[in-house]
Amino acid sequence: MGRLRHFFCTLIVIAAFPGARNMAAEPPLEAEAAASAPDAADVVHAYFAGIRARDTEISRLFHSDAVLNGLGMRTHGQDAIRRFYDHAIAAGGPQPRLVGSLLRDGSRIAAEISIDLVNGETLHVIDLFVVEQGLIRSLTYFLANEPRAAKGTGSYGQSEDSPDSEQLR
Repeated sequence: MGRLRHFFCTLIVIAAFPGARNMAAEPPLEAEAAASAPDAADVVHAYFAGIRARDTEISRLFHSDAVLNGLGMRTHGQDAIRRFYDHAIAAGGPQPRLVGSLLRDGSRIAAEISIDLVNGETLHVIDLFVVEQGLIRSLTYFLANEPRAAKGTGSYGQSEDSPDSEQLR
């Protein structure tokens, strides 16, 4: 069942990224990237390592005007993203694990992950990153299963009425 789910998630990501390639099978080519900017895959791996380490300064990996999209909410700007992660790390203690290899199409990277929470729940998530100049320009995440949360809260217990997030319609 796990392999079949991984296969279908990979198909969904490939449909979203027509030029995607398996990063384990083919090394990334970054001819257009500045030599001093970190590779996009390195930025994504640093993001997951920071989340696992409960690094509350994870927002430093985002552009100042970056966008975080998920669960019908949009969080805009590095300060708002910092507040989102401060709360998410404190409330859920997320521990993301890659399920397969990163998929890449230029500056766009997709990751299928499982996120273990401190309450024992595990979330199945697809993260779609756009990395520019060594920083995350946008991160959109899709959940295959919703965590149990108090009514009126989003993922990790973040209030849907938060001034930092706007409801998408």
